[in-house]
Amino acid sequence: MDPLIRAIFGEPPVGINLTESRVNDNNRVVITMVCLVAVAVLLRFIARLFLLRNPLKADDWLVIGSLVATAENVELIYKVT
Repeated sequence: MDPLIRAIFGEPPVGINLTESRVNDNNRVVITMVCLVAVAVLLRFIARLFLLRNPLKADDWLVIGSLVATAENVELIYKVT
C-alpha cells in the first residue's frame, strides 16, 4: 500500500483484504444480463415480424444499435480486466 495513503487514512481494518477482486463475478453477471437482453430482443423481432407481421420501424433499429453498442462495451471491458 502507498505510504502516503497509509499516512492519511491509517491502517485498513482487520479482516479487510485490499487485494481481493470481484472482477470475475461482475463480468459473469454482466455477460449473463447481455445474453438475456439479446434473447429478449430476438423474441421482440420474432413477434414483430412473424406473429404480428409488422414492418421494422426506427425504434427496432435503435434497439439493435443499442444492443450492439452494449455488447462491444462489455467486450472491451472484459478484455481490459
